[in-house]
Amino acid sequence: MAELPIGQPFSRVYLRPDRPLPDSPRFRKRLSAFFYAEVYRTNSHIPNYLELEYGISVPMGATSYVWSRFFESYPLDIILDSITGIYACCLEQRLGTVAKLWSDFVTRVFSEEGLRYRLDVAAGVHFREDEDFESSRAATIAGLGGARYAEALAAYERGVEALDGAEPDTASAVRGVFEAVESLFKLMFDKAKRLGSAEIERLLRPTIPARYPGRAADLANMRVTSFARWADGVQSWRHAEGVEQPSPLPLELALEVISSGSATMRWLISLDQADRGNS
Repeated sequence: MAELPIGQPFSRVYLRPDRPLPDSPRFRKRLSAFFYAEVYRTNSHIPNYLELEYGISVPMGATSYVWSRFFESYPLDIILDSITGIYACCLEQRLGTVAKLWSDFVTRVFSEEGLRYRLDVAAGVHFREDEDFESSRAATIAGLGGARYAEALAAYERGVEALDGAEPDTASAVRGVFEAVESLFKLMFDKAKRLGSAEIERLLRPTIPARYPGRAADLANMRVTSFARWADGVQSWRHAEGVEQPSPLPLELALEVISSGSATMRWLISLDQADRGNS
């Protein structure tokens, strides 16, 4: 029998969320309490710094700033921005130890309260799911460099940037990445009018034997099948409701769809470049 965690609050052991949360009251209360006790009393420059550098105004009471109201009721994007700003202000005031205490505490609270964020080395806030995703995004954007892929790159960047807000726009993200893959596919196959399984089967699959001789063709054909299913799946989602902008997808599903589309784009780019090199 696996050992149970010792000395942990009941909620952290038995009431963990099924997926990372975007926000929580406990996260905000803990942030407020630690900030006031361990950070603000050492660095009173923070309110002015947040207003000057981030455009964030902290609410005032009769005689002092009301930090509890700030942390517990202000919009999430402002709170996440302030995490970075508080860290930066401490460094500016040469309070490196305080800055580290703050970033370490925020990291711990993100984990213990089941939030979907992580901090980078300068206390910038990122989605926790992004670590592998960011590598895939960077590699895909690099592959799309050059004038030939300008249209596909614009659609791809528009898509992935839709995930960067405090509330990711997963519908726009998936749509943008699909349009990028479609643009690239139509660039490679000028007879393609759209991107779907019929076009992939008719135009891409016949090229596989010449590209991948021997048993490698079996794996390549499996990749074509996966690509065809991905294209039809996204097309079905886009048009099922008969509206211009379909309903958002859960973040974890959107990331899977986008990651698969990104990998497919990198493969198509390699095929396109090989064809152009041999022409």
